Amino acid sequence: MREAIERFDVQYREKRLKVTASFGVAERTASMVTHDHLLKAADVALYDAKKSGRNCVRVAPPELRRSA
Repeated sequence: MREAIERFDVQYREKRLKVTASFGVAERTASMVTHDHLLKAADVALYDAKKSGRNCVRVAPPELRRSA
């Protein structure tokens, strides 16, 4: 999905715009007792992607997959 967004040409008036996206991915584990734990893990991964220069995908770190 990230690569498809990057390849997509966006025209605005007479300008060609470059669009990219960053994604944070997390897997729900048995130790995540609420959906908030899953969202927090994905959010941490997303901010890691943004800090890494954007336009990338990061997976939540193991310590957040065990519990949040």
